[in-house]
Amino acid sequence: MGTVFLLFKNVGLWQKNQIQEVKEITNYKIFNQFEGQCLDREYLIKNIECLYLHETFEIDEKMIAVISLDKKYAQYGRSIIIHAEQGVFLIDRTTKQLMNTFNKINRGGILYSKVVAEISLIKRNIPLVNGTTLYMPMTGSSKFSADWIGLHMIEEFKQTQKIANFTTIFGEKINLDFPQGNLSGRLHDACYFS
Repeated sequence: MGTVFLLFKNVGLWQKNQIQEVKEITNYKIFNQFEGQCLDREYLIKNIECLYLHETFEIDEKMIAVISLDKKYAQYGRSIIIHAEQGVFLIDRTTKQLMNTFNKINRGGILYSKVVAEISLIKRNIPLVNGTTLYMPMTGSSKFSADWIGLHMIEEFKQTQKIANFTTIFGEKINLDFPQGNLSGRLHDACYFS
């Protein structure tokens, strides 16, 4: 069993009043179709027909997680988005294609991330930063599309073997594959960028 960590206390990413601000900004419409369920890849794939295809989605700061789908699910979409306002839905782009559009909302953040990565000698799992918005890749492979988590929307985390367990600022649970490494260390490195 892993230890539960409070992301905001241990890493210092947010203050309590900032969490309240995000809750007010997002209007808390999350997870309407899966209320009370712990969301992970297997559960969402089992219920893939309950998801809608969002054809015009553009990346924004209200995105909580991006989950890559295997090619065998391409008829439905290429990625699953967990979003604070729009709920859980599919898009027809890979997570890699979506996250590469992050520079449209913040070109400076990508350059900043690359400079900090070079200085700190971090070669893999480089997060994307835009002010207090922070997206961290769950894997470092450049050959495949990684799952991503929006750390600015996470309040607690723990690692259970090869699974990262997250609790959002709304109290919802999300589990993502975390195949290798120490989640606490990875979160520390990601928050170092912000």
